[in-house]
Amino acid sequence: MDALQRILVAALLCVATAGCTFGEFHFSDPLGREVSLEESQNQYTLLVRWSEFDRASSYVDPERREDFLASMPSFRHMRFTEFESGPVDIDEDGNAVVKVTYYGYTVDSPFEVPVLEIQEWYRDGGTWLVRPRFSSPLLTKVGVNR
Repeated sequence: MDALQRILVAALLCVATAGCTFGEFHFSDPLGREVSLEESQNQYTLLVRWSEFDRASSYVDPERREDFLASMPSFRHMRFTEFESGPVDIDEDGNAVVKVTYYGYTVDSPFEVPVLEIQEWYRDGGTWLVRPRFSSPLLTKVGVNR
């Protein structure tokens, strides 16, 4: 094997190992039933964006699910128009943090207001779960910051 072939093999091994580490390759599930972080994060964020909080709660850490649902009535009067997701920061344990900014308005105000959510993702078996934290100047007024 020449030097170029060794470099290519080493690069492929690095990529495959990194994918397994972060749970994006599922060798234990050949049918692909486990969901990747990207899919879970995107689906959860879309559900929040469309105010589908009951459905979004299925992605929330079970210990925080009740608090999540209790804080959502304040969002029910808000209409999100769009969102922006930042990069996914993955730590050495394979947990991830994503900052998402939703933009929305209330019927009381014609001005768009940003709402920041810090999504802390972790794997529980084959499932990605989130510990969400929301903040916004508007939410501070109604006591929703968590």
